[in-house]
Amino acid sequence: MESKKIVSCLVATFAASLWGANAQAGYTEAVINDSPIAYWRLGESVNTDPAVNAMGNAALNGVYTNGAAVGSGGALGGFGDSDTAAGFDANDDFVAVTDPGTGSVLDFGNGDGITLETWVLAGNIPSGHVVGKGRVGASDTDLSYAIRTGSGTTGLKLEFMYRNAADNAFHLWRSDTEFTKLAYHHLAISFTFGTGSSLAAYIDGAAITGSWVLGSGNDAPIQTNANFWIGSAVGGGFGTTWGGRIDEVAIYDEALTPTDILNHYTGASVPEPAALGLLACGLIGCASRRRRA
Repeated sequence: MESKKIVSCLVATFAASLWGANAQAGYTEAVINDSPIAYWRLGESVNTDPAVNAMGNAALNGVYTNGAAVGSGGALGGFGDSDTAAGFDANDDFVAVTDPGTGSVLDFGNGDGITLETWVLAGNIPSGHVVGKGRVGASDTDLSYAIRTGSGTTGLKLEFMYRNAADNAFHLWRSDTEFTKLAYHHLAISFTFGTGSSLAAYIDGAAITGSWVLGSGNDAPIQTNANFWIGSAVGGGFGTTWGGRIDEVAIYDEALTPTDILNHYTGASVPEPAALGLLACGLIGCASRRRRA
C-alpha cells in the first residue's frame, strides 16, 4: 500500500510537470510560429538584465525602469511551469524599448496591419496603460498605438488608442465586455490602420464587441521615433501606469485572425486538477498491470 502511494505521488508530480511544460511550450511556440516583430516574455530574474526580445533582435530589448519588478508569478506559471512576469506599481514602473529610428519595424502607416497581444493581471487600482508606442512624455500627444484599459462597472474594459497623422485627434476604441481584476487574462487587438471597422478585439481567446468612442479609426496613424513602453505612458505617473502584472507581450506587423488568437490562448491552457488525477490513475493502472503480468 505504501509503495502504491509513493508511485501515485510520483506520477501526479510527473503529470503536473508535463502539463506545465506543455502549457509554456504550446503558447510560446504558437506565438513564435506567427512571426511577431518582437516578443518580450518578461521572465528575467533580475531587473538589471535587459527585457529580452525572444525573436532575437537585440535592438528591441527593453530596460526595466524605476524599479519594475521581476520574478512575479506568470500567466503560464501553473502546474510546475517556471514562467514569471513583470510587476508594476501603478506609480512609475515601466519597461522601455528604444525605437530604432525612422521607418523601423515598430512604425506603422495607413493600411498596415498590427496585432498587440499580452497577458495581464490587474490589481485593485485605477486602470492604466498596458503597452504602446509614443506619448511617453507628460505632455506628449504622439501616440502611434496602445493597448490600455478603462474602468467598467465591476471590472476593466479593453481599449485601443492612437493619434492621427495630422496630430490633431485621438482615436479610441473601447470594449463592451469587461474582464475581472486579480486574475490573469489574455488580451489581443488586431487592426488595419485607416479602416475603423477592421478592429478585432479578444479577451481570453474570444472575440468581443466594442465601438470607437473617440474618432472613427479611419485616420492614418502618427509616426515618430518615440519609444515603445510596457506598463506606462504620459511620463509614468499614477493613473497611467499599470498596477499589477504584465506577461508575454508580442507585437506583429499583420492583423492576426481569430483562429490565430484562439490558437495562442488555447496553447496556454492546462487541464483541471481532476484531469491530472485521471492521468495519474491511468498511468498507475498501467504500471500495476505490467507488474501483475
